[in-house]
Amino acid sequence: MDDVFYLLHSHVTPKEIREIFISDNERKYKITLSDADLSFTLDYIYMGKIFVHTEWLAMYPEEFDAPDVKFLKEQNIKLVYCICHHPRDIELLITEFLTVLSHFGGFIGNDGDEFKPSFDSATVKNFQYL
Repeated sequence: MDDVFYLLHSHVTPKEIREIFISDNERKYKITLSDADLSFTLDYIYMGKIFVHTEWLAMYPEEFDAPDVKFLKEQNIKLVYCICHHPRDIELLITEFLTVLSHFGGFIGNDGDEFKPSFDSATVKNFQYL
């Protein structure tokens, strides 16, 4: 499994994210919220089976290493979702990235210094790993 990060300038809850995927008329999703409301799984269902599985874990800037904390505070990031996924699914995940970015803003970043390269709603279709 690989990780990418969804960095937000506001506190968006798993329930709020769940609502936008449930209302998707193009794709079918199964979303399972954790008991603590800090994480959830998002499964894209295709032909009655789980086609893409991701796990989203909410993290606060203070949970990162010092250089990342500094960067996150400078960027006014309030919440970060670590998105665990299988590397083969990244092309399919771009649709999910675009969905959350268009609703809540922020950007998708890699697991590297300052989350670079990072992508917003205008550039996420060009997503690539480090």
